[in-house]
Amino acid sequence: LSIRRQRQMCIRDSTYTVTMQQGNGYQLEAYNNSVSPVSEGGEFSVKLTIQEGYDGSSASVKANGSSVAKDSTLSAPGLDIYTVKNIMENVTISVEGIATT
Repeated sequence: LSIRRQRQMCIRDSTYTVTMQQGNGYQLEAYNNSVSPVSEGGEFSVKLTIQEGYDGSSASVKANGSSVAKDSTLSAPGLDIYTVKNIMENVTISVEGIATT
């Protein structure tokens, strides 16, 4: 019985916070029912919208500094979706490469 209790005490359902960093010329918003916090091993999708007067052709979406590829299953012409998968720590999603036109 004590071994079983020890095993149960070691098993935790960890969750992690996803923060979307906003900046000039773009907007990030949760997509596809994504909510924070995220369960360990889960995923979080964001929609990237480039604002009028800005060029996003060189935009790079990053999660904790690492590039995230566009999600080919959720994206469509004019709809740019990025999904961070297998989340195992708190994540900050940011965008680089936005320029004024």
